[in-house]
Amino acid sequence: MKYFYLLINDQNIKNWTLVNQVSIIKNGETHCYFPDILYRHPFDEGSLCLTAGDSLSAAVSSALETAFKKLPPHHIILLRINDNPEWRKIFSYWKDAFEKEEAPFFTQEESLLMEKIKAALRLTQSQKITFTKACVSKKLRESTCLSNALLPYTELKITIKKERSDAFNALLKTLWGQTLFPHLH
Repeated sequence: MKYFYLLINDQNIKNWTLVNQVSIIKNGETHCYFPDILYRHPFDEGSLCLTAGDSLSAAVSSALETAFKKLPPHHIILLRINDNPEWRKIFSYWKDAFEKEEAPFFTQEESLLMEKIKAALRLTQSQKITFTKACVSKKLRESTCLSNALLPYTELKITIKKERSDAFNALLKTLWGQTLFPHLH
């Protein structure tokens, strides 16, 4: 499995922090990225805001934009670090254990189906996050392949917002189960 690690030196933090949202301000626009990692980790979590004006932010922004375009979801690990040697040891231990994992959380088929659904339903960024969390939850609860639950939603042709909303709510109902998501009845 291939992971992209980006470590940003930040002496203003107490503990090493896994970045779960990056906002990049470039040409007056804000672009948000979510370098989620679906595995247990020992780090605090937080966000990071970069502006394309300074050289460090520009270099980090460029590297992240390339990584988000070329890597599959959940393969980007962005950490804000400091000089604390204990955290360096913790990181080395975690990275070694993490990379020894033989199987990813989602199978290749599940990841492909999830991407097809995101495209077919034309999900917003917020909906993509909600959808991924629902997939994680279903897989943790049932530890079975998600393919059967996802397959019916891959070939939908959505043309209007209401159709997307209805299909998305039905999908979430399938993933969460009726008892866990009662407001979707």
